[in-house]
Amino acid sequence: DLEPENRVTIVVKGGIEAVLGAMGVHGSSAEVQERACGALRNLALHVENQKVIVAKGGIAAVVRAMASHAFSAKVQEQGCAVLCNLAANEENRVAIAAKG
Repeated sequence: DLEPENRVTIVVKGGIEAVLGAMGVHGSSAEVQERACGALRNLALHVENQKVIVAKGGIAAVVRAMASHAFSAKVQEQGCAVLCNLAANEENRVAIAAKG
């Protein structure tokens, strides 16, 4: 688990973009999707990071990963966890519901 200040530093240094980029490039890899969702889950524990994840298309990326790897329990678990963390923000709940 990351220290709170490290969550902010990772985002400032482009971590969310890197994670989402990896998800896009390696969409067929359940392991990459699982680990990427895990990283987003951890970063989404910080309220400001939630806004960045959503603004950069993180909800769609997570939903896409979960749909593409419907039979991977690990992708489903990590995907649900990141969506749960993002849903702490009421506006994000609407965005999550809109994506499916």
